[in-house]
Amino acid sequence: IPAMLASNLAQGSACIAVALKSKNTAMKQIASASGVSALFAGITEPGMYGVTIPLKKPMAAACIASGITGAFIGFVNLTGHAFATPALVALPQFISPDKGSNILYACAAAGITMALSFVLTWVMGFEDQPEPSNQEPLNQASLNQESLNQESSHAKNGAAEKLVYAPIAGRTIPLSQVNDPTFSLEILGKGLAVIPSEGRVYAPFDGEVASIFETKHALGLKSDSGMEVLIHVGLETVRLNGKHFTAHVESGQKVKKGELLLEFDLQAISDAGYETITPVLVNNVADYTEILPLTDKDVAVSEAIIKVI
Repeated sequence: IPAMLASNLAQGSACIAVALKSKNTAMKQIASASGVSALFAGITEPGMYGVTIPLKKPMAAACIASGITGAFIGFVNLTGHAFATPALVALPQFISPDKGSNILYACAAAGITMALSFVLTWVMGFEDQPEPSNQEPLNQASLNQESLNQESSHAKNGAAEKLVYAPIAGRTIPLSQVNDPTFSLEILGKGLAVIPSEGRVYAPFDGEVASIFETKHALGLKSDSGMEVLIHVGLETVRLNGKHFTAHVESGQKVKKGELLLEFDLQAISDAGYETITPVLVNNVADYTEILPLTDKDVAVSEAIIKVI
């Protein structure tokens, strides 16, 4: 618990530093929302996978800050006295009935890790993405199948178009309908979600498996053209610790569109009380002018569902 306090607050503080220093509007929005989520709720996944890991140096800053704070925590023998995800609002979990100084040490640890992470992120800097020039407003409307398959005015003007093909069969819905703010508020990226009709996940393009979670419930992919996509099977399914999931690929492996990546027991996951709705997100949104999802439609595997421009 004390170690998580240092780590969570360091991630949140690094994100706030990025939000204040970045000149990119999209990154500012992602970093600020992720920072607040980590600092006050202890939810670090949006910050890690949307900000600190992609930018690299902020992740290093958070690791250094939480490591130094960890030394302080060990020296004062800080202990937790209630089980909750450590964050600013959960500091009362460090109130000890026998050691009045414990909560003071917790507050000191929080201050140390936040200050160090913020300053290190600010000083070390990061490679900021410039705002696209002559960018048109993002079109948030869903596509119909005809417009998805037709050449758009952007293509006629020389803008490159790329497609994400359905990695899973089922019904597509907007991210706003996903019962998880990490996805519905587009903190991790833009795209859509699929209500799966079968328990198989296939490659949505030619590319590489950038990462696969140890719990096998989610994987990150990078296309040959540089598009980064996250496929997250179910909500809160990380708690299953890999149960009901079978991975057929590993990190760093090259894949072809339509290649089987992952299998999961749809019924068993539902019976365990977890939603199986599967967000499919384009993570590197700052690299594109528009991300257009095809929602409210039954799709088959390898059918185009997202167009990026």
